[in-house]
Amino acid sequence: MIVGVPNEIKTHEYRVSMVPVGVDDLTRAGHKVLVQAGAGQGSGISDDQYSANGAAIGLPSTAFAMPPSRYYLTEDDV
Repeated sequence: MIVGVPNEIKTHEYRVSMVPVGVDDLTRAGHKVLVQAGAGQGSGISDDQYSANGAAIGLPSTAFAMPPSRYYLTEDDV
């Protein structure tokens, strides 16, 4: 499975829907994880941290054109 992790676009939203350890878990299970460049910036997570755990980093147009699964935050996620 290909999983996409986008940058949150809501005003004053700094969380990210997946942390690097989640990327590690998914890639160890054989999945491909695509993280939008800068997605973790508001949470203090660098692209290098995601890459070190197996994620591919990309622009929104390349990272999210094809993944059937995407992780997002909703207002109810606390």
